[in-house]
Amino acid sequence: MQEPVPMPSQIRALPRRSSALVALVCSGLALAACVPPSSSGGGKSRLFPNAGGCLTADQLRDGDGDIRRHPSLAGPNRCVTEQTFEERGRTWTVQTIRNTARSGPLWVLPHDDEQAAVETLAYALEEYGGTAVLVETGGRRTNRGTDPNRAFDAGRSRCTSGTPATRYVAAILSQRRWGAPVIALHTNAPGIGGRHGGGSVSIRAPGRDATAYPGTGASGRLASEDSLVITAVLKGDEARAAPLVERLTARGVNVMVETTSARSTDCSLSHYAALAGIRPYLNIEVADGDADTQRRMLDIVMKELGE
Repeated sequence: MQEPVPMPSQIRALPRRSSALVALVCSGLALAACVPPSSSGGGKSRLFPNAGGCLTADQLRDGDGDIRRHPSLAGPNRCVTEQTFEERGRTWTVQTIRNTARSGPLWVLPHDDEQAAVETLAYALEEYGGTAVLVETGGRRTNRGTDPNRAFDAGRSRCTSGTPATRYVAAILSQRRWGAPVIALHTNAPGIGGRHGGGSVSIRAPGRDATAYPGTGASGRLASEDSLVITAVLKGDEARAAPLVERLTARGVNVMVETTSARSTDCSLSHYAALAGIRPYLNIEVADGDADTQRRMLDIVMKELGE
């Protein structure tokens, strides 16, 4: 059973500290009603272009060759679909890859320029099953100036230039099986820009609204400042993350816990998940090109989640 997707307007309507966040549904409607019809907004959809409902590799938009490099993504026991739609003056292309032989997590790859994450995804779908969603932008990090991981409006319209990206959020999250983990795969430039590198994510620099928990006895690439698992919780609810943090750090994995609220969200998927009560949500982050470490971290995460 797929999970109804909380819409941004519903999140805004809730009290700031309401426990009702956990029980959000799409106004009590069926899941199909949560995803606007393909004719709205001037967009069109190729979600089910043929009787079987699945696309072949040569029918997909693949501007940077992700599918060509990893043919298993469109191979046996895979069903690939694609939605293309207009929203807020931008054309979005969201691809879905489902392991038809095994259910599992929802894997999310919002950045099309992070090639190691695609390599990890091919492994994840084979090893753990589930469904993946990828934002296709021809190998670019942004979609006409919008970061796809900053389009999850959960209460501050400034994040999406005035109007929540409702269709985009639904396209990403409507594929989640009820209760399944949501696991994002990301890579980043090493280090921290302006200090000792060019990246923007480091266990050594958690930022004002985050807490770093270095892995105990971490070694090799697991000990790198660029290798970390990120999750988010509501402000005042930090204890919720403690059990998983303790298990992961005991295995040598660095963990960063972000705190958010409807007034302070950065419109990332991690913040949206916390605000909408989507659990568990984890982002596995490594340095660009380091798919080996990302796979190693993924195996640890899946074991600790009991998947």
